[in-house]
Amino acid sequence: MVVLLVDDERVELDMLEHCVEWASLGVEKVYTAGNGRRALQIVQDRKPDIVITDIEMPVMDGITLSRKIRAMGLNIKIIYLTGYDNFAYIKAAFKMDAVDYILKPVVPAVVKDVIGRSAALIKKEKEAEQSFEISRHAMMEELVLRGREVKKTAVKLGDKLSGSFTMLQIYGGMNKVSCEKICSRFPEICYEIWERDKTTFLLKPSKKTETMAAEILAEGKKDSSQILNSIYIKEPIDIQHLHEAYLVSCSYHTQLYYKADGVIVSAERADIADTMTREPKPGKTGAIQDVYMETVRRYQEGIPDAEENRIYEITRNLFDSLDAYRCEVEDAVRYLCALVWELDCHFVRGNDRISQFMALNAETAIEKIGESLHSLEAEQILTTYLHQICSYFEMQRQGRNSYVVLKVKEYIKNNYQGQISMEKLGTRLNLSPNYIRAIFKAETGQTILEYIMDYRFSTACGLLKDKNLKVREVSRQVGYDNVSYFCSVFTKRYGVSPSEYRNSL
Repeated sequence: MVVLLVDDERVELDMLEHCVEWASLGVEKVYTAGNGRRALQIVQDRKPDIVITDIEMPVMDGITLSRKIRAMGLNIKIIYLTGYDNFAYIKAAFKMDAVDYILKPVVPAVVKDVIGRSAALIKKEKEAEQSFEISRHAMMEELVLRGREVKKTAVKLGDKLSGSFTMLQIYGGMNKVSCEKICSRFPEICYEIWERDKTTFLLKPSKKTETMAAEILAEGKKDSSQILNSIYIKEPIDIQHLHEAYLVSCSYHTQLYYKADGVIVSAERADIADTMTREPKPGKTGAIQDVYMETVRRYQEGIPDAEENRIYEITRNLFDSLDAYRCEVEDAVRYLCALVWELDCHFVRGNDRISQFMALNAETAIEKIGESLHSLEAEQILTTYLHQICSYFEMQRQGRNSYVVLKVKEYIKNNYQGQISMEKLGTRLNLSPNYIRAIFKAETGQTILEYIMDYRFSTACGLLKDKNLKVREVSRQVGYDNVSYFCSVFTKRYGVSPSEYRNSL
C-alpha cells in the first residue's frame, strides 16, 4: 500500500510520519505534503491507496482536497486529522466518503487501528472487483461459446457487459501464457477466451482491425513454435450476436487447416454465406472415401519395393486431395488415424523384426494426429510413421550393413556444412551411435570422422576453383567457422595452403 500524509503543521506531519511503524501495517511507501494543492499533485502522480489529511489548512483545506479526489474518480480511502472534536466537521468529512477520522494529538495505536481497518476494506474491495471481473469474463465466455442468455445477469453487473466489439481468432496451439502477454500488450483487447485449439479476442471497434490481426498474430508467434493463423471480423458485432460471429469464425478452421503458417483471413459480412467452410462439392464424402481406399492400396503395394520419395509423393497427394475436396478437420483426422491403423495391421502386427524400427508406434501416432491442429503437423506425424516402415524394407533390400553405410553418407552429404550429430542419426536409424560407427568402420575401412574430413576437404577443393569465393567463405561452407584451423588442416593434408592450391589450378 501507498499512504499520503497531509498537514500544514510541520511538527505534526513529522511526528505522524515517524511515530508509526508503517512497514508492519503493509505500507510500502509514505509520501507527505504541507497543503492540499501539493497533496493533489502527489495524488495525480502516485495514486496512493490511503490519504490521511488535516481538515483545516491554508491554500486548500482537507474537505476541498477530498472533493477533488472524488472528482478524479479515484477510489482512495480518505482519513481526516482534526484537533476539533466537532460534529459539524465530522459530518462534512463523511459526506466526502471518508472512512474514518483521527483526533490530534495523534496516538500511534489509534493510527494503527484506523489503517488496519482501511487496509481490510481495500482488500475486500479488490477481492470483490476480482470476483466481478471473473463473473463478467465467465459470462462473456458463455455468451460467445454457447450463446447463453445473460441479459438478466448483465443488469446486475452493470453496463460493462454491453456494447459492440470486433472479433479476432488465433487458430492454433497458443498457450495461456502467450495469451496473457498479448492481452497486456494490446489495450484494445476487452476480452480473451482461450481454448486448446484457438483463442478468441474481443476488441474495441476500430478501423485498424486488420493491422491488429497481423500484430497480435506476430506477438503470438514469438512464444509458439506451432502453426498459427488468424481470422477476423472487422465490422462491429453487437453483444447479442457474438455467438453467431464466433460460429462464423470457427467455420473458417477447415480452410485454415490446410493453409500455410501465418495466414490472415477476413470474414467479411458480405461473404459469410459463401465462406461457411465453402459449399461442399457434390459427392464429396464418396470421393474422399475413394481417395482413402486408393491411398491404402498404393501404400500396401508400394512400400515394400518403392523408393521412399515415391511414398512421400503418395502422402502429399493424399493431403492435396483432402484440401481439394474441402474435407472437414474432424473427418480428415478420422481418415488419417484409420490409415495408420491399416498400415500397422498390414506391415507391423505379427512382424517382430520390424518392431525395432517403430520408435513411433501406431497408437502414439494416432494420438498425435488426433491432437494436431494443422494438416502440416498431421502430415509430419504420418511421414515419420511411414519412414520407419520404409526404412525396414529398404534395409531388407540392401542388406543391413550396406543400408547403414548408405544412410550415414546421405546424412553427412546433407549436413556437412554444419554440426553433425551421431545421436540424431542414431535416432533416425533407430540404432545406437556406437553400433553405427562399428558397422561403418567394418564396411568402409574408415571411421565416420575420417569420412567427414575427406568429404569436407574434397568439397573445399571443388569450391576453391571458384576464385570469386574467399578462403574464409569456403571454410564456412564446409563446416569450419575457424578459418585458421581450416587452413592448418588443409595444408597438412595437401602440402599447400588453400590459396596456393587455388593458384596451382
